[in-house]
Amino acid sequence: MISAGLVNDPFGDPVAYIEFLFRKEALLFDLGDIHLLPPRKILKVNAVFISHTHMDHFIGFDHFLRVCLGREKEVRFFGPPGFCDNLNGKISSYTWNLIENYTNNLDIIATEVHEDRKITCRFRLQNSFRRDLEGESEILDGVLLETDFYAVRGITLDHKIPCLAFALEEKDRVNIKKTGLLEMGLPTGQ
Repeated sequence: MISAGLVNDPFGDPVAYIEFLFRKEALLFDLGDIHLLPPRKILKVNAVFISHTHMDHFIGFDHFLRVCLGREKEVRFFGPPGFCDNLNGKISSYTWNLIENYTNNLDIIATEVHEDRKITCRFRLQNSFRRDLEGESEILDGVLLETDFYAVRGITLDHKIPCLAFALEEKDRVNIKKTGLLEMGLPTGQ
């Protein structure tokens, strides 16, 4: 089950928070001002989809990074062409000389979405967030991320710059109420 909602009012910075109920997982679509999200919700986020890096769609990155520092966490980011450079610029604006005080690692895996391929870079806290190229791969049927529970597809639009539009598709699954089985006299299990 999915719970979805806007973080800000319709005239505020765009951010959609998608939470998967009964699992410690959430997604963000765009990353405007996220100060209204409590840290416990931010820490559930494992993937962020950025349509484009205009300020109102990306200003929340610094707050997101601040909340996640010191946590053992891997977060995937998806953005338009040039996104790895934009992300590198934000991360490089800080001084990372005290990272030895962090015992946990934070990995940011950033994927630039081009018309026909994805280019992926990794930024690791333990490496002072130095950008490392992970590789390049083909995009199949627009799928950017796929799990057992959902898939996120992306397509490029024109916003005087490349801009991504996303579709979240929940996969079919069956939920069985344990109390319903007991009422019918049926055992639980596989």
